[in-house]
Amino acid sequence: MLLDVRLPDGNGLDLARAIRDGEAPRPEVIVMSASVLPSERDAALATGARHFLSKPYAPSELVSLVSQTLHGAA
Repeated sequence: MLLDVRLPDGNGLDLARAIRDGEAPRPEVIVMSASVLPSERDAALATGARHFLSKPYAPSELVSLVSQTLHGAA
């Protein structure tokens, strides 16, 4: 799942936490944000997200993270 931190109706990190705490099976999550602050990255990864992707990003970077996620790489 690609999940932006800022959602029109809420906070993406709250949603990521709810996914983490929900019933299995849980989707793998890649959090995306325009923020490049280390604290935001750390907060996103603390929700259980597999990766954090700063925007703007190169399409190849997104493809690489999706591939790593699908193949179980950290």
